[in-house]
Amino acid sequence: MTPRYKQVKLNEGQFLDQIEPFKSKGIPTDHIIHKTVTGCGVTTLEIMFPRHSIIILPNVPVIKGKVDEHNEKADKNHRIQGVYKGISTEAIEKYLKSDAVHKKILTTPEGFVTKVIDAFGEDTSIMLNAFFLLFDECERIITDISYRGNIAAPIQYFFKFKNKAMVSATTLLFSDSRFDTFKHIVIEPTYDYSKPIIVVETNNVLESFRRYVEDLNSERMAIFLNSTNTIFAIIDAMGIKDESYVFCGRDSVNKLRSKHFYNATHLLDLEDMKKYNFFTSRFFSAVDIKAKHKPDLILMTDVYFAEHSILDPPTEVIQISGRYRNGIKSLAHISNFNPHLVSKTETESRYYLQGCFDTYKGFKKSYSRETHPGSKDTLKAAIDSSPVHGFFDEGILNSFMVDNFISEERVKGYYQRSANLMKIYTGSKHFKPTFKKEDYALGDYETLRRGMKMLQKDLRKEIANQIHKLTSRVGHYALEPEGVREYLRNKFPLIAMAYDLIGIEGLEKTGYVESEIRKAIRIAEKLELHKRLAMEVYNIFDEHTSPPDPIIINKLRIIYLANGVDERACASHILRFFNGQRSTKDGQHIHHLRDRKI
Repeated sequence: MTPRYKQVKLNEGQFLDQIEPFKSKGIPTDHIIHKTVTGCGVTTLEIMFPRHSIIILPNVPVIKGKVDEHNEKADKNHRIQGVYKGISTEAIEKYLKSDAVHKKILTTPEGFVTKVIDAFGEDTSIMLNAFFLLFDECERIITDISYRGNIAAPIQYFFKFKNKAMVSATTLLFSDSRFDTFKHIVIEPTYDYSKPIIVVETNNVLESFRRYVEDLNSERMAIFLNSTNTIFAIIDAMGIKDESYVFCGRDSVNKLRSKHFYNATHLLDLEDMKKYNFFTSRFFSAVDIKAKHKPDLILMTDVYFAEHSILDPPTEVIQISGRYRNGIKSLAHISNFNPHLVSKTETESRYYLQGCFDTYKGFKKSYSRETHPGSKDTLKAAIDSSPVHGFFDEGILNSFMVDNFISEERVKGYYQRSANLMKIYTGSKHFKPTFKKEDYALGDYETLRRGMKMLQKDLRKEIANQIHKLTSRVGHYALEPEGVREYLRNKFPLIAMAYDLIGIEGLEKTGYVESEIRKAIRIAEKLELHKRLAMEVYNIFDEHTSPPDPIIINKLRIIYLANGVDERACASHILRFFNGQRSTKDGQHIHHLRDRKI
């Protein structure tokens, strides 16, 4: 390790407040603490350490959980203050004036800039000099900033604090040069902290999940999936509405209620838990779930229908696997893959961004000089639609957006192919992976294709090929996703009928033009009918015989009636089934039948 990095050993069962330098000095200032493992007590250490502190945590459930747990046991002189919706600036001001010996404020990044700073009034020197600022789960600044811009807002104050630190079990490197002088402490566990994990590589996430939970036969599952729409689709498809609960953000709770699903909350309440418990990213890190049971943990990624459900094994998967403080029964990650997913290396990302920045700045410069209104509007449209427009705040580049771009490109690369994800799991000290591959006749890609906008004949071709894939035949066994075959046949009856009658080769010959398909069906139906009639005709008439016409007509009439043929039977129809000729014998018309035609 370089001089800026110091390694501290941690024995199994120990917490940071039991080892030096933390035991006597607390968390040192101007440091980044790499915990390595979750649950080793950094936040608790700062809450209990004798000094004033502001602890920035990623979301509300974490804050409420830690505040409720602490204050339930603490006297009025040692209570802590949580900041979230419903907690006003006045409430924080009141707490700062309270008898609490050491003021401890736990807040979200947004709460810090909108409430905590205001609570200190116009003179923030007390806050900056007397309070220690700890930014917990600090990698979230990088991972969340693309959709949660205010998560980095406290940084403009962070470096003004006399005493400050960053901490996480899954840190990512910051490119902000102000961190260059920071020192690092790496917690190195002396024990094997790796967890067994089953990685299911599939082309059909829902079907693999369905089969996995059937084989698991679990009483309680915790399913981490960052897509409310996909969560609802799974619950609906599996018919597990009454057995499911969803823990997600407020907006997602309202979205689920609009679909008449009411077992959802934005807070963590262990009493709400059911057999299937779904968690979105709001609960991926920092939250302590102290349940009495040990659940089966299932992580899910769907790169086709919910790209934002992509999970980063070195950060999110580590965090998720450590949420249940009393342990878990099993751990699995079910994912599909998309070879067309675009991913850039760090070098490629920086090169790409530099080109974006140069062009963006050129547009900005031209805009400032331009006087023609049409030109200004055109330049402004180009500026506003630039992929890096959100990277700048009042003309200043936000380095965390750069870090985010590089990180997201890296993570996307894991899901281009299964080998990439295998490599990252195999190389991690946190996991002992077992890999399982499942390949269904139809996967998530084919499902996506069915919903894409395309020409009708292209859609017919797609459906025909999907039905073909689902059909077992010599040399091809189809592992069928539940209900898909029936769905396709009910929704696309014309293609299903044509496939049954003329096969995929016959459909190809029609060019997938509807009129040609219908024509081919009519011809095939006539041929099928003719074959069916022939079997009955051959049961009655033999080769090399000469039946009289009245007998032929009578027998054919019976066969036609039994098979619903709307045609008057004629003696000459017998020549549809036999080679032969008509003649007269003893004044009666007969047909000399030779060999069968079919």
